[in-house]
Amino acid sequence: MLVDFILFWAKVFFGILIALGSLFLLFAVDIKYIFAFFGIFVLSFLVRLIMVFVQTKKYYAELEKIKQEQVRVKYVIIN
Repeated sequence: MLVDFILFWAKVFFGILIALGSLFLLFAVDIKYIFAFFGIFVLSFLVRLIMVFVQTKKYYAELEKIKQEQVRVKYVIIN
């Protein structure tokens, strides 16, 4: 799950980087626009990355809880 997420955003990132490089070479875009766009992209990437880490941690905590419940031995006391 995390690997797919990183691969997807890496492809998107390099696609956008190539597109911005082409724009810069063709039209000599002002560097402020490139930094603004890149900053927004990095911010959204980091927010999504943090969300994935939180979801993954929660998922593994639930799996651990399920595993502990399955291992638990229930004793019957006979008087």
